Amino acid sequence: MSKAVVISLTMILLMSTSALALFPQDSQGAGDSDDPAMIHDGCRVLTVGDSMTMYIGVNWNSFINPSVSIESWTGSSPGAARPASNVVTLIDSGVEAGPQEYGNVDMKASASRVSFGTTDSNGIYSLTLTATGEEDALYYKFRVTLEETIASLSAYQDYYYAVYVKAVDEGYDVVVKVDDAYTDTLAFDPDVPYQTFVKAGDTYDDENYYFYATGLPSGINMRLDGIIEGKASGSLMLTSTEGDAVLYAISKSDSTEVHSGSIHYSLVPRSSFEYSVDGGEKHPYFEEGYVAMSSTQSIVVTIHDAGFDEDDYEASLTMDGTMTSIDIEDGTITLNGDSALRDYTGVLQLHIVKTAGPGRTYESTLHLLVAGPIVHSGLAPSVTSA
Repeated sequence: MSKAVVISLTMILLMSTSALALFPQDSQGAGDSDDPAMIHDGCRVLTVGDSMTMYIGVNWNSFINPSVSIESWTGSSPGAARPASNVVTLIDSGVEAGPQEYGNVDMKASASRVSFGTTDSNGIYSLTLTATGEEDALYYKFRVTLEETIASLSAYQDYYYAVYVKAVDEGYDVVVKVDDAYTDTLAFDPDVPYQTFVKAGDTYDDENYYFYATGLPSGINMRLDGIIEGKASGSLMLTSTEGDAVLYAISKSDSTEVHSGSIHYSLVPRSSFEYSVDGGEKHPYFEEGYVAMSSTQSIVVTIHDAGFDEDDYEASLTMDGTMTSIDIEDGTITLNGDSALRDYTGVLQLHIVKTAGPGRTYESTLHLLVAGPIVHSGLAPSVTSA
């Protein structure tokens, strides 16, 4: 693993300035510190010799008189409650405490303001951790407290983060189950859960470990029980449809037992499809296409699917609010300017839908900008003046 691991956990807190609802609950990061499920954005693993930086962003435009405090303590589980002593304060009501050493972890928290134009609208807090030496495995718990005081009224909300510090034991592998196979390659289906397992020989265990992951795409998360689920954002998929993530498993009964594995993921599900226009570049089903053409021109859209079955597909053309079915022949759709477009001028959409099974439907949309025929008036151009 790299000795300069930087992980960004950015949280934008949009709070009401109403005195009665200053800090609404955040289902991912706020609430009971004893509940591991309330840890914001899961737990992160920091191995000895590595560094990690977390960023917390606060929208200052939503506050009148805010202050932020950050403190840390250790425990044997991600839900370790705040003890009465042995708590390190990194920022106290906006005042930085400077570098701190806690166990074998160096900590430093700092705050900065990012100015957009003439308005200071963001407060950025960074928390940098460096694991400097071997120690018993520990969870480092961080509580970020946002407090606002208006006249004599004050309200606060706590947000929790957890970081597990330990050198990784490579004894077992960590893999994901897809259908009936255990694999280190995963093609995400939107909102389909995938279970993570510890592989020890021919045995697979998903019950006796806490699971964590780094490197998953935005919108896809891992729960403590090893379930990976979610849906990647469209903007992310348009820029990168593949990547790598690291999976960690930590024994519930012995926190010194840690295992890791890596997966290569794709955001294009195996049961989906790609398409191309006139033999050009292939596009994944979720990427909308745009084509400019004349109403007398013909185009051919090709469906790329290794297991193509015409019965799984439907195609239609939306023109002026009316949807018309289009034939698919041998995996291709032909739009003929002499018939399908009928001297049309405007924007229409071609829809391709694949039903791969119960709950698995994939749809592509191709936007067509069509210019109708140009009619020459027969008049000579002239310039006149008043």
